[in-house]
Amino acid sequence: MGSMQNVDSRVNLPLPYDPELRGHRINNIFRMANYRVRTVGISQIRTTFSGEMELSSE
Repeated sequence: MGSMQNVDSRVNLPLPYDPELRGHRINNIFRMANYRVRTVGISQIRTTFSGEMELSSE
């Protein structure tokens, strides 16, 4: 999520109370994160947990 906070300052704002608007906001945040991973090719999940995933697959 830290990568998204650097890209879009609105992510630092609290989520709206309205459930529908909140859902749209969260959906858009994840879409932006997924787009960044696809275009840049760097996944924070992969880089953070890659060592643990390799150990558990043995």
